[in-house]
Amino acid sequence: MRADYIGCVASPVRALFRLLLVLVCWAATIPGGLAQHESLGALRFTLDSLPQQEIWAGLTLGGEKIGYSHTTVRQRTDGRYDILTESVLLLRMLGFESLMEARTRDIVRADLTLDRFEAEFLMNGNRLKVEGRASTTSLALTLGNAGNRIDRNLEYSGSLYPASVVGFYAPVYGIEPGRAVRFAVFNPQSLQIGPVEQHVKANDPADRFAGLAYEISTRMEGQDSILWLDRNGRFLLEEAMNGSMAAIPESEPGAKAYLSAARLNSRDLVAGLSLVRTDRTLDHPDRIGRMELELTGVDLPLASGPGQRCKAHDGVWHCELASGLFEPFDGDVAGSMASSLTVTASDARIIRLAKQITVDARSDEQKLRAILRWLEANIRQEAADGFSALDVLSSRRAECQGHTYLYSALARSSGVPTRVANGLVYSADHGGFLYHTWAESLVDGQWRAVDPTFGQLIADATHVKIIEGEEYADVAPIVNLIGKVGAKIRSYEYRRE
Repeated sequence: MRADYIGCVASPVRALFRLLLVLVCWAATIPGGLAQHESLGALRFTLDSLPQQEIWAGLTLGGEKIGYSHTTVRQRTDGRYDILTESVLLLRMLGFESLMEARTRDIVRADLTLDRFEAEFLMNGNRLKVEGRASTTSLALTLGNAGNRIDRNLEYSGSLYPASVVGFYAPVYGIEPGRAVRFAVFNPQSLQIGPVEQHVKANDPADRFAGLAYEISTRMEGQDSILWLDRNGRFLLEEAMNGSMAAIPESEPGAKAYLSAARLNSRDLVAGLSLVRTDRTLDHPDRIGRMELELTGVDLPLASGPGQRCKAHDGVWHCELASGLFEPFDGDVAGSMASSLTVTASDARIIRLAKQITVDARSDEQKLRAILRWLEANIRQEAADGFSALDVLSSRRAECQGHTYLYSALARSSGVPTRVANGLVYSADHGGFLYHTWAESLVDGQWRAVDPTFGQLIADATHVKIIEGEEYADVAPIVNLIGKVGAKIRSYEYRRE
């Protein structure tokens, strides 16, 4: 029987962490001491003409303080600029505290284009270091995590900007109503180069602010944020995640004051915001073999897969879920056998452990059973997020993503193609669906859903796959679903024992 401890809000938490790195950058662009404008015309600044070269900003989630960011702009002797950002996020998840920190140093030119950078991310004691240098056509990266080093080279054309200057772009290139721009950005946590779209317009949000304001909307990695500046360009507010997350300029003491308050706050903000309530409750979800489900508020194409058939009609997804419904082999297993930063299948420590665990296995199914048994006996279920399977192997504790990363690494090292699924699963304790991560493994020519967190060789029929993928950027679009998704259970059946 599966334990109903979910501990698996990591998908939205990772997305929140990436989002805050962009969200709080706006505060450093706040100009001050400017003459009043009679109308909302165009404003433009340079990095060395910004009146504030240092800013502290507080972050809130669901109206509660959760973190802060400190951003500093410094001119260098070589004519370039250092943009230094420190961000801290402290969240309570299912009874556990999760502390996440990010420190980045981007060296940019006066036009904001990237020269080189170094970044460090920490989550619950696990560390990821990323360094890079840009040429005219490529970005050379070096990644370090848990003693594992990976070199990557990303190709691009045109100009490339770091994520830390997303908030600087409009002030430097022009805050002008009606202006729409698109530019390429490298995000050091998602480790991807992708487009950013920004739109500037004049607005009169009388219910929030006095007078006219610039409204700047930004879309990056499937995530949306809206920034409001007053008629002089002063920072008023920025919101993201459908208004649930906000950045507000504060003093250093005020920004840091959240630490003690957050530890006293017993509210489970992440689980509360990400819970998808249903019209009825379910007992023993681990025994459910079939379910018909309707989902609203999902503006992503639901991925197909073993145990899941979904069709959209008039904005509603109609899903038929069946435990034990396998998907025929599609002929492509390259990605599901590769080693990645998260699923470190080629690491010597993983290879050695996989051989030990599966030494007596005579089939792929026996290998997977042995891996699940080892995980249950050796990895504690805690809301402890990490960057890779190696982090889990080192700490011996993990939430759903960590269990799935380590399971997938061991399975791939054992010769079993395995991919990562992200979506929803039903929690009897919470009376609804929570975000979750599990795996899909190829056994006897068919893909099957396997849940390492619950020890299920064949996952129950409450699993709804939304996105497939193991890289941090793969789950980024999920953050836009938080607070929007509704679920209605049309019917369900328990498996016959």
